[in-house]
Amino acid sequence: MSAPRKSIRAGALLLAGVLLLPLAAVPSQAQARGRGNDHGQKRYDGPRRYKRMPPGHSRYNYRGKPYYRHRGRYFRPYRGGFVWAPPPLGLLVAALPLGFQTIFVSGLPYFFYSGTYYRPAPGGYVVVSAPVVTERVIPAPAAPASGTVVVLAEALNVRSGPGMNYPVRTVVSQATVLDLIGRRGGWLKVRAPGGAIGWVARQFTSDSNPPASG
Repeated sequence: MSAPRKSIRAGALLLAGVLLLPLAAVPSQAQARGRGNDHGQKRYDGPRRYKRMPPGHSRYNYRGKPYYRHRGRYFRPYRGGFVWAPPPLGLLVAALPLGFQTIFVSGLPYFFYSGTYYRPAPGGYVVVSAPVVTERVIPAPAAPASGTVVVLAEALNVRSGPGMNYPVRTVVSQATVLDLIGRRGGWLKVRAPGGAIGWVARQFTSDSNPPASG
């Protein structure tokens, strides 16, 4: 074969290789696009799934649909696994999750844990919507007082007013020393170590002032 023909054939092979190179790269590019978007971020593939429920979970049925609870959180079956899901209003459970908080609104008790509110119901507790305070609560004035008190309860609510129907501002633990500001009935107006001012039930505290000497 003459030199000109060899040169033409080599050029043709080189051109074919250049044209076929992008086609060879198509599968890998398609795979990469399947995992992400134009900005290199992963696509949303649904909520995080768990393969199985851990031991100690409870199962509930509501209108033919199964719900599972573990450590106060609820789950629903999803794509062969389980995902977090808010429990439906009206779901009845036999017991409250450990660590729940008690909240009084307009004199009615609500139980709260991990974003879920419960109310007492025959046979247990029912999931309800968040309570709405429709009236403004104005704390009553307190008689002046001074000194300190010590918390006796393991956890004591510090409320915005002298009563169980007032919202909780903070929670103080056992043996915490509170500055006494005022008194009203069975309630004490105090200042917590963090600076929060509110009311605590007197029965869960003890006077920390030493007795006066004679």
